[in-house]
Amino acid sequence: IIFFDKTKRLLMVQCNEGDWITVEEVGLPGRKKMSAFDFNNGFMRNRRNQTIVLGKEEGGY
Repeated sequence: IIFFDKTKRLLMVQCNEGDWITVEEVGLPGRKKMSAFDFNNGFMRNRRNQTIVLGKEEGGY
């Protein structure tokens, strides 16, 4: 589950274990990194009720 918190301008992502993380910046293959706000406006708005699989960047946490 992913949703955008409008007040904090962050993505809220539910992990497999049920915990939640916040995401400030997103990088997609072949694109520049973008803020959570830009990701929500340009990518998520057109993909409501679809499965989006996120992974961590090499060397990320």
